[in-house]
Amino acid sequence: MISVIVPVYNCEEKLNRCVESILNQSYNKLEVILVNDGSTDGSLEICNQYGKTDSRIKVVDKENAGVSAARNTGIEHAQGEYIQFVDSDDYIEKDMCKILVKAMEESAADMVLSGFCHRYLNEDIIKVPEQEINGTLNRTEFATSFLGFYQKGFLNMPWNKLYKRELVKEKFPENLSLGEDLLFNLKYLEKVEKIAIVKEPLYYYIQERGNTNLSAKKRENKLEIAEYISRETEKFYHDNLHQQGGEEIIYSRMVSEVLCDIAESVYEEDITKSKFANMVERYYSNRYLKEINENISCLPADLKILNVFFKKKRIRSLWWLCYMRKMIIGVVKGR
Repeated sequence: MISVIVPVYNCEEKLNRCVESILNQSYNKLEVILVNDGSTDGSLEICNQYGKTDSRIKVVDKENAGVSAARNTGIEHAQGEYIQFVDSDDYIEKDMCKILVKAMEESAADMVLSGFCHRYLNEDIIKVPEQEINGTLNRTEFATSFLGFYQKGFLNMPWNKLYKRELVKEKFPENLSLGEDLLFNLKYLEKVEKIAIVKEPLYYYIQERGNTNLSAKKRENKLEIAEYISRETEKFYHDNLHQQGGEEIIYSRMVSEVLCDIAESVYEEDITKSKFANMVERYYSNRYLKEINENISCLPADLKILNVFFKKKRIRSLWWLCYMRKMIIGVVKGR
């Protein structure tokens, strides 16, 4: 049986689509744990209605504490042999559970990883593992493939995977505002001997709004957390997988996040040149970021350009480049 854990917070408009996609699975050995994380809209009422009409539904109501705490609560209530996560504003293909369980059992794997569809602003971006990766990977094969999975973003999320409940020894860290999913996966992967790969895009990750506004305090926390996650990932790569070389790919993730934050800050209504300069100055003064950014080359073209000026602390040029980037993206997107 799969315990499907759904953290629920203020998603009354999308919740039915999510839950129906789970209940209508071709694989029916499910328990669906809806964890209401202190919603203030009608989400809890929807959860309770499902709980009354389908015996597979278990509703857990708790005070708001964030998505990691909600997932951890779901883990505590799970009774299935396997655990799967679905976010309440997303949905899954009708055969996803069946395909994941089949891959897990036929290969005697400890984790299954699948492709997914990233629906961003009504555009579908299909994300699937590289074609040369087929079937299963033992620990040695995964170690040599780790950087590829990491760079393509397949290890960051929990919702395109199937886990064995008995191997979930450490839960999601609840004191972080980003990167907690990756850290959960890295801790789980410490115990994994074999991974099954499913290339089909079975999960629909819905992202309708980008450019999340960040306060100065959140940006400061983000930088600290990003450094911590980068160090933890490098530690896992060296100490657990016993790999050397290729660290640039790990470092580039943090550099990309910083550059994207700088670039997307110009979407904020209250951004000024002074605030922009202070933000760049704060990032530029981070010693770890400066060290890992010495020889970074594996960045998208637009971020490479921004990075040239960032490393030279050319703040005025960065300001105009970010605005030009915003205008170009607006034209391309037709906005």
